[in-house]
Amino acid sequence: MSYEYLCGLYRGEGSNADLTSREAREKVHVATDLDDLVAALLRAGRDVVLTGNPGDGKSHLARRLQERGALVGAELISDLSERDTAEVARSWRDAREGGRRVLLCGNEGPLRELVAVLRAHEASTKLHAELEAQIGRLLTDDPDTLPSEPRSVTLIDLADRSVLGVSLIDGVLRKVSSDEFLPPLGVVASRP
Repeated sequence: MSYEYLCGLYRGEGSNADLTSREAREKVHVATDLDDLVAALLRAGRDVVLTGNPGDGKSHLARRLQERGALVGAELISDLSERDTAEVARSWRDAREGGRRVLLCGNEGPLRELVAVLRAHEASTKLHAELEAQIGRLLTDDPDTLPSEPRSVTLIDLADRSVLGVSLIDGVLRKVSSDEFLPPLGVVASRP
């Protein structure tokens, strides 16, 4: 991990998705309560769908959980847009029938397509209804529009999280001010 790469992340020239090694992902990961929440939901028997904008960290979080062993007994669908929607729906139904939980990562557009495919199958009625009730309704100023608490599948929209929380800012500052990120003394990073 280089200081220049870290600066590129800051300037938007790269993303966590570009990090291919476990070591590189570990260096930039800042643990939050979300790490534990996703693992706890899966252990409790719920499926979890991570959605958000490109670069929000869906795949990064899923890989991190997989690497630390938090997805044992769960099936990971790391990018909904990489597979045929009907195939994903089939895989999800098969996992549930086999008693396995699913962690699915996908942007909202492909996720809405998946809901439509799930709606067409009677075996997926509860799944699609819970998911559809949560899409676009997790943040609101009107409590009457909030969906009921999910029983089978929990949607977590990473675009809705606050990056201004004290623990997250503290974690980021500790990471970027560690010796592994700072350039050697006397070396000035070049600017483009």
